[in-house]
Amino acid sequence: SEPEIASYVADRPESSTDERNEHLLQNGHHSEPASFSWGEVVQSFLAWLLKHAFEVVLLALFWSFCTVASFAEAVDDFTWKSWFTIALTGGGLVLLVNNCPPELVMLAITLILRVFTVITDDEAWSGFQSEGILAIGVLFVVAKALEEAGTIEAAVSSFLTKSESTVYGTMKLCFPVVIVSSFVNDTPVVAMMIPVVTKWATKNGLSASKFLIPLSYSAMLG
Repeated sequence: SEPEIASYVADRPESSTDERNEHLLQNGHHSEPASFSWGEVVQSFLAWLLKHAFEVVLLALFWSFCTVASFAEAVDDFTWKSWFTIALTGGGLVLLVNNCPPELVMLAITLILRVFTVITDDEAWSGFQSEGILAIGVLFVVAKALEEAGTIEAAVSSFLTKSESTVYGTMKLCFPVVIVSSFVNDTPVVAMMIPVVTKWATKNGLSASKFLIPLSYSAMLG
């Protein structure tokens, strides 16, 4: 019965979730899969609109301005495709500011521009044909593998030693990064070092945010 189940859960606070589920199943209580509800979807969407009301209103005004400017031919050399691209760019910036995944935002904008024939197939996917982009992508895979294996942390532990000063810690971080980035593309170097630097700063009681900008500029300098 329900009182017996409640009493069992209250008397066994240390029991695991699996044990509680097993006890419920033995007493004839079977968990049911969560049902999909359009009402919850609409409610979540409305909550998101209220949370980002300022951004939504600002974006609506910007899109309205682009639409009016397109019909009024405010700029002689601009076509509707020009204003459409500007409007999409503004929407993409709003999404990026609100922590939407950059890769999804950029891919969505590319697809929308292609669907409306603003760009051609060659223009849409030419970036993936770049040898530089492919090389950076491969380096990201290698960087992630080295990070998971602990190779990077073991390699940088020799110069990222204990430090109580932000200035001294920045100096110890920047010099090796400059040397490494002179041989390797700076983007994967920064991607590899961010989790290591964050963990190292936290371990030494320092603010990780104070090392990220120096890390980026050191990689660019190399």
